[in-house]
Order: sequence, then C-alpha cells, then structure tokens
Amino acid sequence: MIPLSIEIHNFGAIPFANIDFSNIDTAVVVGKNGYGKSTAFVWAPLWILYGVTKNDCAVDDMVRRGT
Repeated sequence: MIPLSIEIHNFGAIPFANIDFSNIDTAVVVGKNGYGKSTAFVWAPLWILYGVTKNDCAVDDMVRRGT
C-alpha cells in the first residue's frame, strides 16, 4: 500500500495537517521533539488502519488537549 495523502485533525500534537505524498519519491522528516513527526507518520496511520494507539493508551488520550 502506498498512501497518497494523510489528513489529520486534533490528533496528538497536531491541530491540523494535510500531507500530500502524490509527488514525493523520497523524503526526510525533521523537527524538534514533540512537534508531531511520529504522530503524523506512525500513530495516525496505525490508528486509522488497525485501531492501535500509542502505548495502548485510550483513544481519548490521543485527541489534542483543549479540543
């Protein structure tokens, strides 16, 4: 499976993201700790595909605080 895009709303550290992979062959993702890199590329897809959350925490704990 090759994802074409990911759209995230209030999940983990990410208030909103629309990531388009359609024109990307190779990429490097860099940023400070806590900015949502793992959330966007690991936990959001795992939650969508398999219902798996970070460290088996409750889904409510993955929803962004204050939303």
